[in-house]
Amino acid sequence: MQIGDKSTIFMKEQFKKYYDKSAGSLNFPERLSEREIGYIPFQGSMTRHLSFGTPSELRTFLIREVPRSVHYSSGYYSAPTLPMAQKGWKGADLIFDIDTDDLHTPCQAEHSRWICTACSSIGVGKRPTQCSKCKQPRLKAIKWSCPKCLDSAKGDTVKLLDILCDDFGIPRNEIEVFFSGSRGYHVSVYSKKYESIDQMARSDIADYVSGKGFLLGALSLSSKRRYNDLLRSFPEANGEGWKGRIGNHIVNKLDLGAIEPMEQVISQISKTKTTTLRHLAEDALSLFSARIDPTVTSDVHRILRLQGTLHNETGMMKKKCVDLDTFDPTTDPVVIGDEPVKVIVDKSPPLSMMEKIFGPYSSETVEIPSFAAILLIGKGFAKVV
Repeated sequence: MQIGDKSTIFMKEQFKKYYDKSAGSLNFPERLSEREIGYIPFQGSMTRHLSFGTPSELRTFLIREVPRSVHYSSGYYSAPTLPMAQKGWKGADLIFDIDTDDLHTPCQAEHSRWICTACSSIGVGKRPTQCSKCKQPRLKAIKWSCPKCLDSAKGDTVKLLDILCDDFGIPRNEIEVFFSGSRGYHVSVYSKKYESIDQMARSDIADYVSGKGFLLGALSLSSKRRYNDLLRSFPEANGEGWKGRIGNHIVNKLDLGAIEPMEQVISQISKTKTTTLRHLAEDALSLFSARIDPTVTSDVHRILRLQGTLHNETGMMKKKCVDLDTFDPTTDPVVIGDEPVKVIVDKSPPLSMMEKIFGPYSSETVEIPSFAAILLIGKGFAKVV
């Protein structure tokens, strides 16, 4: 997309309307002056290693520059404007990213698309090795999330919150949840307890919430298990942590919940096939784990999209989820207006926004609300006529 074309001009105008109207009321992360800020303009590449002393300075910047994308560091620095090796790392928020790309939902096969960066052709289905039109291999997958994908991401976010609160004892008021503005959720933990932990410790936390590294032998579920081993290792009813989740799942699936005392439950489990027990344990790990991006959590220098700003591909806001249960990612983060605009759209999947469905479209000229046009333009499906 070039800066002089109609689509880019239209996008920047819509972003400018938003920042002119809303920048003054935006709230930013605490300790803003200790964080690195970076942004991508509508023309040019990312500029990093910026710093703003006060929220008002950053708000003024958003109104003046109208960036296409704005990011902030999860880390705190003594000198955030210096090169990374000289910044003086002081700590970082504990962060998690749940993205629909990592969930591999069945519906992704329905809306898979790719675009050729050589000739701009769009294809449907799995990305091939070369463009069917120009035969070039310069193909890029178009990342798309339908309501089913987003529901799945919300479900994993809920599971993550349960683990952070129940297993780690993190108070809920030290955790903030944000819709990313596109394909999922960002979860940030603001806690002195976790602020200074290193990359290895963060990686261990990522493995824990993902259910990785849990040894089924901890429950004595091997083929050589003995009754006394099970009695000693198997968790009590409503046990805590992964042992508790797995144990409760096994008990419930074997319909042993009403049996007392626990010795009788263990007796029944000891007679169950090893393959059955292992399947149930693995099923529990899959059911109750949160599918996060582990590289985000372990990275102490990570930059994230800044809350309250617009996503460069969707035009939707990175929005705080005050009540995750009732939050609707197809309506709540939509802040671009509904003024009609005429666009030509090619091979787009159905788009659900503001309780309406737009498309699917195939080489059609249509008049749609600006909020829908921005997303289709940003994803590469549409151009302003």
